[in-house]
Amino acid sequence: MFSDVWRDPTHVWRDPALIPPPPYTRQQHPPQQQQPPVAATRAADEQQVAAQSDDTDQLGLDRERARQLVERLRATGEERFAQSKFVSFVDKVAKGDINFRQNKVVDREGREVDWDELYASQPSPHHQQPLEESLNDAWDNALNEFVAKGPEEMQQMWRELVQANEDGTAADGDTRQEAQKLEDFFEKTWQSFKPPEDMESLWREVEAKEASPEQPQYQFQPNNPYTNMPSPLQLAQEHLQAGRTDEAILALEGEVSQNPESSEGWRLLGQLHAENDQDVEAIYCLKKGHEVDPYNLDSLLALGVSCTNELDAPQALSHLKTWLANHEEFQSLDGVTAPTPPLSDFLAVKQQVASLFTRAAAMSSVVNSPALTDVHVALGVVHTIDRNFEAAIHHFAEALKARPKDYSLWNKLGATLANSGHSEASLAAYHQALALKPNYTRGWSNLAIAHANLDHYEDAIRFYLTALSLNGKAKHIWHYIHTALLHQGRYDLLTAVEQQSVPALATHFPGVVSRDALPPPSSEPPEDSKLVLSRIYASLAHG
Repeated sequence: MFSDVWRDPTHVWRDPALIPPPPYTRQQHPPQQQQPPVAATRAADEQQVAAQSDDTDQLGLDRERARQLVERLRATGEERFAQSKFVSFVDKVAKGDINFRQNKVVDREGREVDWDELYASQPSPHHQQPLEESLNDAWDNALNEFVAKGPEEMQQMWRELVQANEDGTAADGDTRQEAQKLEDFFEKTWQSFKPPEDMESLWREVEAKEASPEQPQYQFQPNNPYTNMPSPLQLAQEHLQAGRTDEAILALEGEVSQNPESSEGWRLLGQLHAENDQDVEAIYCLKKGHEVDPYNLDSLLALGVSCTNELDAPQALSHLKTWLANHEEFQSLDGVTAPTPPLSDFLAVKQQVASLFTRAAAMSSVVNSPALTDVHVALGVVHTIDRNFEAAIHHFAEALKARPKDYSLWNKLGATLANSGHSEASLAAYHQALALKPNYTRGWSNLAIAHANLDHYEDAIRFYLTALSLNGKAKHIWHYIHTALLHQGRYDLLTAVEQQSVPALATHFPGVVSRDALPPPSSEPPEDSKLVLSRIYASLAHG
């Protein structure tokens, strides 16, 4: 299958992210109006409960809207939404596991719901904190009290849920604003449940913890054979040359365990986590590398990209400015040593950094210098933050003229094309990136997003699963698969998503590429970079 893909890019490269757009931030194409497939025995159970439409119940609760609501809550990527019992409850309504009959809440078989039994089998989030347990306990108490009041208030809550979902659909797509809207609505819903007196203080404690989060600690893999080996950094570089990313990560963990002051070890470890679509771990490692060597320019530039991916634009801009100020080629740039405005004044920070890099690119002293390529990369990131995608595309393309073998640059170009609404045009960029580094988890994930943007959901799911087969720790990809399955109407496969089983889903989507089936990294892109860029620009001109 993979060889077929490589010989004929059109076989699957129909296409999408530097910043992959979450599915709910782009225009949504509603799933086809079809009933989810239901087994004959399950259909009989439904008929036995009540002679009603499969998609509504006594209160007229529309399960399709419930599914959309659950997806929006889970797609925020915030654990308190994705893992909460509140979302689990609405999810069970969406799937028909909970129904409302004769002023009672019943299961599929018509039995009155036992809340303890209902949630007993629900997996708890890993590393659940006492505060989260208290919130879930408060939810249990509030929900029991609420349900006891009968379906009328439940119906009103449902109307508000639907209205919030519809209002959210009309929003501008900004991820943080979307998450805040959902948080505000979630809090309002709690209030409507009349939770216990300590609920408000618990919620304030949650918000306080999020406002001042504890510094995460890096989780080293146990039983690492490289911990006591000599020269693990050199071994890591050899593994990278051979395309053995997992072994390289182990070697780099051995390096920084033996030598916590190894700035290059931390930087490379952060780079590999970013390529594995794990920006939280990437940022931690890159920051550690920056702490031990504040003048490691590669770490600063990489931090600018990873913070952008994590939607921390002010911090990204700050790192980029620090990179410029510490680069020997730009010591004479007027204003480069000027204080950075407070990060809370985002507009001022953005204007200062954009102006500095624009003037840096125009310096005659760097025209033939490798530093100019890095400036183009930084300007691509700055313009991405500003959502000036046309300018970002230009700068990434300019950087690629000097570094045509840089798979991460091809990925950035593809991501920018996809984010600007040109997923079809991003095909060639992703093809180049994955030809150069076939085990590039982020490249596969971004390619899948592009397919989803183009409504090619089967290909999207196949590529999401390929990304997960390369790095099962990229858990957020499951949210994207969940969305794609909903668009396909494949409700029968949602259980496999909940179980996070790649093999179970792969049987339904032939062509998932395993790690062993991937070709080795290539030292040359499959096509001449000038021709690829020319084709991309031609596509944009006609698009």
